[in-house]
Amino acid sequence: MNMTEEHVKQFGMREKFAVHEGFASKILRAETKTLYAYNTTQFTDYDKYESSIFDPKAKAAYREEMFPKQCAAAYELGKNLLGS
Repeated sequence: MNMTEEHVKQFGMREKFAVHEGFASKILRAETKTLYAYNTTQFTDYDKYESSIFDPKAKAAYREEMFPKQCAAAYELGKNLLGS
């Protein structure tokens, strides 16, 4: 998601997501698993867009550090869902 972890906490998004996860769990009759990937990028070049609420350099630095970790976490979650 494009929000930072701080914004997710500030706006109570985890609680809002939990409601949907609960519905999904009931419908699927299975435990849901959630992976939060924060501060994702929307554009490859923020200079081409008016998006003043983001710091493009900070966002790029966050992506550089966190994206490989988020991908690895998603891979492990997928493996666990398959029972591998």
